[in-house]
Amino acid sequence: MRTYIDRTPEYGLACWPGDIAFDHQELSWETVRVGSVTMSLHTGTHIDAPRHLVGKSASVDAIPDDVLCGPVTVVDGRGRTELGPDLFQHIETPRVLIRTDAWLDNTQFPMTFPLLTLDASHLLTRLGIVLLGVDVPSVDSVDSKDLPRHHILMDAGITLCEGLDFSTSKVGSCVADLMIVPFVIKGADAAPVRVWLEDIRQHFA
Repeated sequence: MRTYIDRTPEYGLACWPGDIAFDHQELSWETVRVGSVTMSLHTGTHIDAPRHLVGKSASVDAIPDDVLCGPVTVVDGRGRTELGPDLFQHIETPRVLIRTDAWLDNTQFPMTFPLLTLDASHLLTRLGIVLLGVDVPSVDSVDSKDLPRHHILMDAGITLCEGLDFSTSKVGSCVADLMIVPFVIKGADAAPVRVWLEDIRQHFA
């Protein structure tokens, strides 16, 4: 069974304050319609490439498919104000997703949400994971200037997937197969993605 957990770009979807909101326009000719879309590449569910950080150059087209697809552990962080190392004691997959349900209204951008502690960020680098997904807009706070979690994780080669949406699923802590399919733009710092889980085969208490 396929469970989609992405936040699809659409009218009304809140974007990062000051960023470019989603807009879809259509031009109708005699027999066809031709549409165009304007939006930030960080709209809705998206992956960050190293190029997102100033001083780095690797773009989304350099992220290997085997980073985005494969076994994943979903960690249930609902009800927590911060995400500490204890959440990640039993990780055995190279990909980790964190469910917090801290962004349930797509029309309202959350100005605060649970964050990884710095200790937890360092732990994830030592676990050797290749991808971390969160269901909030960023791994760092809205007012962060130096983005410490971005740097800790991405400097270790971890790809970030931000803005996931578990709200229509019953997924808790589990192991599953992950598929992330990006809209790849050569040279870009990010890309919107479709994300789903399949074969949810192990639940944890």
